[in-house]
Formats: sequence, C-alpha cells, structure tokens
Amino acid sequence: MAKKVLFISSELALYQMGTIFLNFGDNDCICHFACSITQASEKLGSNHYDLIFMGHKITLDADVCNLNEALKENIMKCDPLVFGTNKSLLNQDFARYYSALIPITKIILDIFKELGFKHSESVDYIPFPVEGLKGFTEFPFDCFLKIKKGDKYNYLHLFRLRELIENEDIDKLLSKGAKEIYASFDQMKKRVAELEKVLKKDLSTDLMSNPEEAHVMAAQYSFDILKESGLDISQEVFKRNEDAYLSTKELIKISPGKNEFKKLLNTGGEFYYKHVSMTSLMCCYILDELSIKDRSYRYKLCNAAYFQNIYLNEDIELKIDNHGELLNFNEEDQKRISHHALMAFELLSKNPLIDSDVLRIVREQHGDKRGVGFPNVMTSTNKISLIFQLATTFSLHYLIQYEDFGQVDAQVIFNQISKKLESKDRLILESFYKVATGEEFS
Repeated sequence: MAKKVLFISSELALYQMGTIFLNFGDNDCICHFACSITQASEKLGSNHYDLIFMGHKITLDADVCNLNEALKENIMKCDPLVFGTNKSLLNQDFARYYSALIPITKIILDIFKELGFKHSESVDYIPFPVEGLKGFTEFPFDCFLKIKKGDKYNYLHLFRLRELIENEDIDKLLSKGAKEIYASFDQMKKRVAELEKVLKKDLSTDLMSNPEEAHVMAAQYSFDILKESGLDISQEVFKRNEDAYLSTKELIKISPGKNEFKKLLNTGGEFYYKHVSMTSLMCCYILDELSIKDRSYRYKLCNAAYFQNIYLNEDIELKIDNHGELLNFNEEDQKRISHHALMAFELLSKNPLIDSDVLRIVREQHGDKRGVGFPNVMTSTNKISLIFQLATTFSLHYLIQYEDFGQVDAQVIFNQISKKLESKDRLILESFYKVATGEEFS
C-alpha cells in the first residue's frame, strides 16, 4: 500500500526534491504539496497522511490558527509522523523539529528511513508515481512507460526532460490505469542534486539576511546539534548552551543595533551567555563592515561561538587567556583548560553535520593552529578564523573589564590584541576597530 506524504511549504523545490528522493527504489510514495495555509488546511481535512512535513516558509493567506486546528484534527484522526523546520514545531512532543540550517538532504533521508523505505541498487529505471508529477511545471526527467512483450519488458519513451507538463496528459494516464511511469536512475539522482543547490541558495539569501537573524538561527542550530549529536557532552554544557540560546532570543528582540549591543549585553545574565552572544554578534558585524556577501560565513562564525567553550566548566576558566593564570588550577584541570580548543575540535569532528570551517575556527580560537595553549603571538590559517579570534578575545576582555571596573577602554583592548597578531590584515583590522570602538580606524 502506498505511503502518503504532505509537504507544507512555499518552496516548490522542497516538494520536488522530496517526492523524487522518496521514490528512489521500489518505494510506493504519493506526495502532495500545499504552499499556503488554505491549501494545507484543505488537504489535511480530506486526506490520511503517513507523514507531514512543515517547512519554515508557508504562504500566509489565512489565519495561522486554521492550520494549527487542521493539523491537530489530522493528528488525532490519522496519527501521522510530523517532521519539519517550522518554528511552531519546536518543543512539540508530536513532532520532530529541525533547525532550518540542517541540510535538507539529511532531513529527507531521515524521513526516507522513518517510512521504512530502501534504495534500489544496480537498476537502470525506477518507478515514479504519475500523481507525483502534478507538483511539477515541467518533466523533471525523461519519462517512460513500462510495457511487457512476451517474457521481456520494454520502456516506451513518453515525455522528455524539461518538456512542459500538461495536466490533461497526467489525467489521461491516470484514467487509463497508469499509476506509475519510469525514469532513469541517473537522471533522478542528478535532479535531486540540482534541487538541493536551489534550496541552499534560498537559505543563504533568506535566513541570513541580517546579523541578528544569523545569530539566532546559528545559536538554535548549534544547540540542536549538541543536543542530538550523541556526543559525550555533559548535561551542564547542554544547560548552559540552552540558557545562552534562550537569552539570546530575548536579547535580539530588543537590540537597538550594532552601536549599542555591547552595553545591552551587560545589563544582566550569565558571563557565559554574554561572551557567546557578544562574540557571534561582533563576528557578524565585522563581516558587514567587510561587505562579505557569502552569508554562510555568518552561521559558521556563530556556530563556532556556541561550540568554543564546551570543555570549560566554570566562568573562571573561561576568563583565562595566558599560561600564568593556569597555575591556580590542579594539573588535570590545567591540561583540560589549555587543551580545551583541541578537545572540542576532536569531539565535534565526530559529527558529520558540523562544517569543517567551524571545526577549524574552534581549534584556532586562541591563536594556536594546533588548538593548544594561549600563545603570545596569534596565528590563523584563514581570514574567517582571524575574525573569530579578534571577536572572541575582544569580547572576553571587554566583559572582564566591565565586570571589574564598570567601564571599558575599547581602544586599549584593541591595541593589546593587535600587538599579538602575526599577520595584520588591514581591512580586517579596520573593520574590527570600527565595530569595537564605534570609530573609524586611523
């Protein structure tokens, strides 16, 4: 019996990718698409689904309460699996929520496995439901009809790749009992890869449209990865990162902008979350000053901010930035603190979802490419790592000074950091100076 899946999202490419991917192999999967609240409510009210996916973007053509009610009724009546990136699913017992920064292929693969599907191996043609073509404006691959002649099967070519789809053609096939057409395995695989690129491009230009949004999304993504990774990380780390994320969400709602964010961070809250938040926001603002258009750098730097201190247990450990201060700890703690960047790198490397640039940034956070100690001369393998070193070091000293004296001399902190740099990239230093002090670099 065919499985039925509903994709609720204004992103047509998401549905197209999902319906192709879920039909790899001998799987019988009928996928429906709803781009708006009205369409979704209607389909939920008239269909039994095995799985429902809710994307983070839905056309709001009606009150969102209508969709919530329709979803609740469908769950009560049909008990479908619910997956999605929509924030309304966060912390819901009935749903499996994913950050929008999780690769869509990973989510679709999880759905594929949850439905009990299996990929076919060493096949030339794969069946695809005729009804599934209704979500496409053009044929996503060459379509063939499987015809038996004697003891053999032949494949009759019906439609060409990228030929416009006429609904009459689809209805005609269905009326004649043709429930599936066949497609080349290689063409289906290629089409999935093309759609994945479209979705990645949409994410980089949409979710990362401003520093604050990048900061919050990356914070959520980082926390979700830590929570679900299965890595050997203490509950204390989970709790501190969760607190940092929740506090950050509230902070961004009232943030007056880059010129005042440092003052706002000192109005209350734990040192840990203030350091994480200030580091990631400074990174985003430095990227803005540099006019770096690749939005992926924002979430990489923000992710690194949330991962950087996972082996530090106390605020007093976080405040260390030279070897002399390590003498206040026992030998075991000295090694953990001095190697915490390397230890974090090695642990996080076990999770394939964590970007290689993020891993490198975490390892080099204190200016040592090996991830060991607190060097007097800071080095980095690339510019993004240097930006992070500047932001995390400045944030640390800024917060310590404010905590100790109630005021900060940003110029002094800038001078101390710049003296430790092996390579002085003028453009980065100018941008860093402007964000740190609010003044032009001279």
